[in-house]
Amino acid sequence: MLDHEVSLTAPTPVSLFIGTKMAKIVIALVYIDNGIFLGHDQQLVDKKKHAFLEHWECCNTGDVKEFLGMQVHKTAHHVEIDQINLVI
Repeated sequence: MLDHEVSLTAPTPVSLFIGTKMAKIVIALVYIDNGIFLGHDQQLVDKKKHAFLEHWECCNTGDVKEFLGMQVHKTAHHVEIDQINLVI
């Protein structure tokens, strides 16, 4: 699965998982029953995500458009997270 876990003790439980392989990194941010997987190597991201989904018996809902009320916009070169709906 993923190599390291960092539990962030905020007002609510949040976990940050980090997996590495040959200087490549995958980051998984998990909050209760929501999770997002990020990384430059899509094949490695998919592999780590698949292992996580099998271990925790979760399902993949496809490309993320929204995460915890934040809008997520993905391009070929970067990911933007827009919190405007949380601010207003």
